[in-house]
Amino acid sequence: MKTGGILFILFASIFIGVGGTMAWRQDYKIRHWKPVDAVIVSCDVKRHESTDSKGHRSVSYSPEIAFCYQAGAHTLTVHGALPLSQSSSASWANGICNRFKTGQKVTGYVNPENPSEGFVLRQYSFFPYIFILFPMIFMAVGVFVAFGAGARKTKPPTPVLRGEWFDLKPSVRIAGKRLAAWLTTILWGGIGAVACGHYFVMAARPYETVSLVMSGIYLALTAVPVGLAIYYTLLARVVGDANVFTNRPVLAVGATVKVGVRQNVFTPVQVQEAAVGLKCEMTTRTRRGNKTSYSTETCFEDLKPVLQNHAARAGTALEYSTDLTVPPGSTPSSPPNQGAYPRYRWQIVLRTQLAGSPDYRADFPVVVEGNGGSDAAYAKAPHA
Repeated sequence: MKTGGILFILFASIFIGVGGTMAWRQDYKIRHWKPVDAVIVSCDVKRHESTDSKGHRSVSYSPEIAFCYQAGAHTLTVHGALPLSQSSSASWANGICNRFKTGQKVTGYVNPENPSEGFVLRQYSFFPYIFILFPMIFMAVGVFVAFGAGARKTKPPTPVLRGEWFDLKPSVRIAGKRLAAWLTTILWGGIGAVACGHYFVMAARPYETVSLVMSGIYLALTAVPVGLAIYYTLLARVVGDANVFTNRPVLAVGATVKVGVRQNVFTPVQVQEAAVGLKCEMTTRTRRGNKTSYSTETCFEDLKPVLQNHAARAGTALEYSTDLTVPPGSTPSSPPNQGAYPRYRWQIVLRTQLAGSPDYRADFPVVVEGNGGSDAAYAKAPHA
């Protein structure tokens, strides 16, 4: 999971970097290229046609404006409509061209270091900022997955023997999810504020319609990372991470395992229901032509309620135990070195519904072997 999150972050970073570079170039040209008295030479709409890898064709249009100006003893002709070369719909391109007529006197803007470069329409386009805002969806998902989804390891961590119990480690702790949520919130809000803020401060009214729509959608989506950050912050104030223990380090198909749970309570809370169970996920690989895709689905899940309508006091701990049985005929865990698919991953799951508080959910990876298993010599009886 962490690898997938990192790939999402890298993918988004590339596009955000491209958008940031475009926004900087646009801003630099508007603020630093010098104005000159110019005359429109021509204004046409150019048609662009492209074909993607699947054979789908797309058509876009761009305004092509030429103007001339006097540079000392020479008359120079410059081709350029906007600070950045861009194309869109035919109506957009025609709308720009309709603002200029051949022979019309205008103010042009040219590069002081290269007088043959310039543009005639001095306005900020929201186009570069789209390259920053849209990839932030992938960036947010990548950050949350990389820091808060836990590592989907091929081999679960080895249980730690504590007395007669084996202590399991969760896939990810509350603190990890809280950190991931706040990092996502800070990145999402910070980059969005810089991008949108720069455009609306620098651009002249009326603003482009796309800028208002995109900014509104982005602002509305801010509720997602903020909500997650608040969720895990409030949860951490009510309960701590649960400790899950088993009486054997490795589970076996058809065998029963004793499971014990202990979870600290920080503030008074009503436990509506606590449930413990087993879950198996199957990951498959599909190849279609040159493309390979992976998908993970739950092939087995069974939760057993162990605690209901329990008033927990601050400073105490929720403690309960139950027996879980891996159904006969189930597929055991896939070996760490298995290259073939599908791959199976088992875990003990804990779900606790808390009144007036976010619910607690955690997964504890385990190894399930074939019938009988191989850890019979290590089986221990639980404490009385």
